[in-house]
Amino acid sequence: MKSTSFISLLLFLFSTSNVRAQLTLAEWNFPTNPDNAIVDIAIPANASKTIYTTGGTAVVAYGYAGATTQSAWTTGWDNGSGTKYWEAEINTTGYFNIELSSKQRSSATGPKNFAVEYKIGIAGTWTALAGAGSIVVADNFTSGVITDIPLPAACENQPSVYFRWIMTTNTSVNNSTVASGGSSRIDDVNIKANDSQNHYRSITSGAWNVLSTWQSSPDLITWSAAQILPNYYSKTITVRSGHTVTIAANVRIDETTIANGGTVNYNSRLLTINNGTGVDLQVNGTFTDGSSTSAAWLAGATWALGASGTYVKTENTNAVNWQNNYQGGINTIPSTASWVLNKTPSSVTTPSLTTLNMFYPNLTIMNTSGGVWTTGIGSVFTGSTATATIKGNLDIGGVLAPLLGTVDFLNDNSFATPIQVQGNVLIRGGCNLRNFGTGFEIFGNMTVNGSTSYGAANARKYRFSGSNAQSISGTAPLSSLQIFQLEMNKSSNSLTLLKSVKVDNNLNLISGIINSTGANILIVENGGTATSASNASFVNGPVQKNGSQAFIFPVGKNVNYRPIAIGNDIAGGTFWTENFNTGAGWTLANVMGPEGADPNPFVISDAEGGVAAGGCGVANNGNNTMHVSSVFNPNGGAAYDAGGLCGILYCPQTNRMAQSPTINCTGKSTISVGFNYIEFGEGTNDNATLWYYDGAIWAQIADMPKTSCCGGACNGFRQGHWTAYTIALPASANNNANVKIGLKWQNNDDGVGADPSFAIDDIYLSASSTSQFVAEYQRANPQVIIGNIRDASIDHISQCEYWTLNQISGSSSRNVTLSWDNTSCGVTLLGDLRVARWRTVGTVWNNLGNGGTTGTTTAGTIATTAPDNIFGPYTLSSASSENPLPVELTYFNATLQNKEVKLQWTTASEFNSDYFEIERANSNMTFEPLIRIPAAGFSNSLINYSTADTKPLSNESFYRLRQVDFNGDFQLSKTIKINTQNQIPFQIALATYLNNGQLIFKIIENGQSTIAAEIYDIHGSLILQQSFNAGELHYQIQINNLANGIYLLKVLSDKSIATKKFSVQK
Repeated sequence: MKSTSFISLLLFLFSTSNVRAQLTLAEWNFPTNPDNAIVDIAIPANASKTIYTTGGTAVVAYGYAGATTQSAWTTGWDNGSGTKYWEAEINTTGYFNIELSSKQRSSATGPKNFAVEYKIGIAGTWTALAGAGSIVVADNFTSGVITDIPLPAACENQPSVYFRWIMTTNTSVNNSTVASGGSSRIDDVNIKANDSQNHYRSITSGAWNVLSTWQSSPDLITWSAAQILPNYYSKTITVRSGHTVTIAANVRIDETTIANGGTVNYNSRLLTINNGTGVDLQVNGTFTDGSSTSAAWLAGATWALGASGTYVKTENTNAVNWQNNYQGGINTIPSTASWVLNKTPSSVTTPSLTTLNMFYPNLTIMNTSGGVWTTGIGSVFTGSTATATIKGNLDIGGVLAPLLGTVDFLNDNSFATPIQVQGNVLIRGGCNLRNFGTGFEIFGNMTVNGSTSYGAANARKYRFSGSNAQSISGTAPLSSLQIFQLEMNKSSNSLTLLKSVKVDNNLNLISGIINSTGANILIVENGGTATSASNASFVNGPVQKNGSQAFIFPVGKNVNYRPIAIGNDIAGGTFWTENFNTGAGWTLANVMGPEGADPNPFVISDAEGGVAAGGCGVANNGNNTMHVSSVFNPNGGAAYDAGGLCGILYCPQTNRMAQSPTINCTGKSTISVGFNYIEFGEGTNDNATLWYYDGAIWAQIADMPKTSCCGGACNGFRQGHWTAYTIALPASANNNANVKIGLKWQNNDDGVGADPSFAIDDIYLSASSTSQFVAEYQRANPQVIIGNIRDASIDHISQCEYWTLNQISGSSSRNVTLSWDNTSCGVTLLGDLRVARWRTVGTVWNNLGNGGTTGTTTAGTIATTAPDNIFGPYTLSSASSENPLPVELTYFNATLQNKEVKLQWTTASEFNSDYFEIERANSNMTFEPLIRIPAAGFSNSLINYSTADTKPLSNESFYRLRQVDFNGDFQLSKTIKINTQNQIPFQIALATYLNNGQLIFKIIENGQSTIAAEIYDIHGSLILQQSFNAGELHYQIQINNLANGIYLLKVLSDKSIATKKFSVQK
């Protein structure tokens, strides 16, 4: 029992602690058993207040179970509507912003409906408490609960305020009539005041509901120890840097700020975010959402993360509310903030994540509870109607992985747009990212120190986007980095591989370059493809392709996509099939042991129709199968006689094999046989087996599992369920020209067994290839880098490009296809174009022929004439003087015009050309750089350049042109002398070859008396020389029998030289 002397002692202690007022004005929670009516917690003015009943109920007892400990309990509530009630009276002098809470419970025959009313003083009028509403009580302490109901201002600062919980009907909890024995209980009656005049700040770490945690101030200047706990009535609440405040009791807040370096841990009870002025919860430090109860949001309440703020979720409570109540919309969340999912040792559930239309800052998924956290429902990216955006980095594992635990995180979102990560993706050691959905679009770098994996559906892509330089790196072994689809969609810059990357299904190159090296190579796995490559997107470096399929290597250099392709492995893939359209060559009655007079026959027909794997058996669908039937009903499909009547009616004992025609496996290796089948019968007694013949003996290689039946267990009346089956043939099948396949059926004639018997269709043999090829494009002169010795059938090879293609595993033979475009050294005649391959043995360029071309002289491809198993450097070559042309400066001249020297030059083609530099010297011939002009770099057409020396030297100036390559190599033109007093230009204005054998040209003269014309072929050989008297309008040269091609006309005078290219096309 409580005593008033004990309460007086408590009040004395409060007063000596200089505490002016408490938050709780009065509280009845009945902590002892039995208890009494006197208040349990109170200010001194309410120290002796009691709770009681009015209206004629029985005597109140205090030993009955309450919401937590005990409660006040009584009976006698019958006929009490409007007359019987619980009642308490308190003093509120000096207190404001008062709230009321309580919990009620009734037995099944006790009162169900109550209302809360108040009055001021003994003579006041009872008035319903707005906000409490109608209280519906049940036989528990969870239904009849009111929490923090605000009292009207009339109740503030009063010497006496009465409260009552009055019956409003005579209806019982069981919806009958309240009985005299029906009971009512009341517990946790709390009346508290709130402070709206002060600001609050933490002074130390501690619990929210402990006064010593807080200071208060009316003006944010003068601070003193808090007298009342802060809540949503407070002007502002601040948790300061270095302090950790724990919420372990119900609290309602607004205008609350967690400063940078401060922490609030919401571990239990109920946190309510009230709608006050501005942002109601500003997290500049850390907020940990670790309660098993979701935070409650009043209408209009908002929160926000600061640039350095962190939100941590450790339980599976409502995450959508935090999304929907973000100030200004969740899309405004700062990218530099942090959102953390942390499965801790104290987590009762796994922390929750929201996906649809969600924006995250830096997102970390971590596990500090030990072991592996495999994220499941509620903790994954999911949904199909929208996606999520991570404005910062995605960190799988967090900084404490793998020390305190690892994470296996699932992305199962299947919306058309991938999950977008605008920062980096980091997968920590021991952690895994399961990419089962559409995938991720990454704008930063990807670092994999753990692993990645993917599922069986959806796009499962990693798309690299944006304008920043990106990379893939990490310590994960190649086998742990599983990528289904890698997509490039960058607006500028490139993706650099800092580790080898393997793509299992598709490399999609939309825009952006991938940089690889021999040590950090891009691998496209067996069955994988590369698509959409162009000048805008390719691999700058080596690409490896595994498997037997044809493949176009998406390689290039600088701004040029220049693919090289390999054909199918002629020894790989499916090379023999049987669909039983005719069954030609099969023998069906090869007896392998004792048989009865009426053995089950093999039949080829559509009586048992072929169906794709997974389908149910049908009859007469036009698709033949080979199946086991009955001599009495050969058209009955896969239905047989199980026997059991031998010596009486018939004897269907069977022991026979259907054998295939001979299958030539020459050149094939690692061979598998596959087919679709149905089978039941009776265990191993009535049973089908698979056999193999190596040219000498037959051997059983498989006893296939019985297949199921459609609609239930196989009972002789249900159709079989077609099933796919595959098994490797013995190694003796490799390179064997005499292989056969056999299907054996045996029936022991015991009368036991059920249809279906056995049927087979769509048999195939395939050989797998372990070949691995690596290809790379090089923008350099193969004559210099590799060599210029060539077969006699090759006139010349390219001077500007080549490919390396090497088979690093396997021994397959492939056709090879090269490509060209307008940046190649020049393709002019497709028929003379050849593929050349450098063979180290013999150190010579071999002619691999012209197996066909596509495209035009501007862009196209050429293939080898036959597959080969020797690989190395490849380049374009020509069987004649046509095709890849040399780089050529066709014209360089300087003329004096209006006291400036105009400098002009023309290139017929360019390769690897970085810039041109005009150099000038005086009579001492010491040249100095004067003007630099960027070059085209790569060109196969005429390009004219011009510039001017606006301040030439007095009297004489000497000019020359320096052409500089990207690698620093350079070439110098001839030197031209200009007399600034008098200089007349000399150049060829026109040069045209007519079909009648005449070359007509026109020159701009500068006072010459005679000129000479010379004609050269593309190899520099002089073909003709002829002199003319100067001053003609135009000049003619008769020269017959010129072959089609490009030639050079050189015109010489005693002062100048000019050149111009012309072509012959008959």
